[in-house]
Amino acid sequence: MTITTHIKKLYQAIAATSVSISILAAMTSAASAANFQQFKLSGTFANEPFSTDVDGLISQLAGGSFDGTYVVDVDQLPANDDIVDLESWTINLRNSNNDIVRTLSDLALTDLAEAFIFPELPGFSGDILVFVEDEKISEDNFVTTLLGLNFNSDFTGIGTGNLFEQEDGQLAVGTLLRFEDDFGNGIYVTSVTSELQATPEPVSVSGIAVVAAIGFWMKRRQKTIQSA
Repeated sequence: MTITTHIKKLYQAIAATSVSISILAAMTSAASAANFQQFKLSGTFANEPFSTDVDGLISQLAGGSFDGTYVVDVDQLPANDDIVDLESWTINLRNSNNDIVRTLSDLALTDLAEAFIFPELPGFSGDILVFVEDEKISEDNFVTTLLGLNFNSDFTGIGTGNLFEQEDGQLAVGTLLRFEDDFGNGIYVTSVTSELQATPEPVSVSGIAVVAAIGFWMKRRQKTIQSA
């Protein structure tokens, strides 16, 4: 099946974003302050794929669910006119028996693994949380797995999915896609929730450096006292 117009626009934007994120990452100083928070993500898939020619992963996820966590610098939210990349993520895709059939992660051994929050795009309603992986299956051929989740505008990591009418008239809060070039298949996401996970008080990157410096100073002081 050919990917619909809205999904094509999203994928084209994501393809451009992949390059932008790499450039921004290279330009960002490691010492810059960041307020990282971890969020829990969970949701459900439709009872059947929206495409007829489905691959193994898509068919396994019919009636299934997903869950996991992601970490983002909340000081960069909401995304507004900028794209905010996630620091880390682990999202488990489960079948209807609750078995994990695939995990999307920043530690994935694939040719590309990225995740970010898109500000509202033309033709879409609200901000989009995206997880994408590319797998090289031959010299010139890649298979892309993309999970796109639609939230309200000014998304700050907490909220439920924003229902969006698809081109076939169905309502969904997101889509999981598997495709090569312009041909792909997928399944709709029927619900999604993102919430702050209870964690220790957040520490900025610069704060971590201060803590490390204090620890180093205390060790040196202790050695000086012992040798005195």
